[in-house]
Amino acid sequence: MVLRNCLYNHPHQLRCYKPAFKSSETAELTVAPKVPATITRRHKAHVEVNLNAVEKVGQLADGMDYRFWTFNGSVPGPFIRVRVGDEVTLNLSNHPESFVSHNIDLHAVTGPGGGAMVTATKPGESHSFHIRRPSSRFVRISLCYGTGGCTHC
Repeated sequence: MVLRNCLYNHPHQLRCYKPAFKSSETAELTVAPKVPATITRRHKAHVEVNLNAVEKVGQLADGMDYRFWTFNGSVPGPFIRVRVGDEVTLNLSNHPESFVSHNIDLHAVTGPGGGAMVTATKPGESHSFHIRRPSSRFVRISLCYGTGGCTHC
């Protein structure tokens, strides 16, 4: 499922438009404590964000094995930096060997579930959605909204 150049106005209603960009780029994703470099351009751009949901077994502090839900293999997930006014296409792929569906809840996305509903991705599938003019709260991905409530990744 790919929703390009469309916004949710209300649950079950989409508004589509033709974007105008001066440039296009792929987002730099970093893992804490490193943050992406400062964006020096002064114009809005179309930014592609590519994320992979991967379940990895690791050890907790007490030595117990735990199956972590990761984005691009890290817990917490990667930092993303875009400018206010940029238009973002978020591409989410769920690894075929995952046990569960994964999705994204972005704090800068308005609408149902901050993107969680449109990014619900079963193992082996990919979904994309478009974010127009993210707010200044677009700092990082922090949540995977699963059935039955919110689960921090």
